[in-house]
Amino acid sequence: RAPARGAEGERAFLAVFGAVLDPGDAAAARAALAAAPALTHGDLLGFARDPGTLPGVRAARSPGAAPRPRAPFPPGGPCPLCRFPTHDWVPEPESLPGRLLEGARASRPGWTPGDGMCGQCELLFRGRPQAAGAR
Repeated sequence: RAPARGAEGERAFLAVFGAVLDPGDAAAARAALAAAPALTHGDLLGFARDPGTLPGVRAARSPGAAPRPRAPFPPGGPCPLCRFPTHDWVPEPESLPGRLLEGARASRPGWTPGDGMCGQCELLFRGRPQAAGAR
């Protein structure tokens, strides 16, 4: 929704991607996108899903390098479990009780705590019998 060009567009871009990329990568990505002749919806969706795929972002880390910190869950983004937009993300889903995590995985095979969980889903899985007594 931000303007594509100009200082206002650059500030908006850096406000979003500066939170998940280092400043040099964010600035390089902004410059590469501004110079791109055309982008498809698929391109934009891919960048939103994995900002590390933005043009201008440094290539993959060398083997054995520490992983990049996990990007914060996007405000208003869909919960991977219930698919509803949320601003109420569980801050560290990997630290939730095992039985609760098992319930989430049973609900959405392939889900991992790194995918995120909204507060409503946490309450739901805490209330289910398989998560009873958790935390």
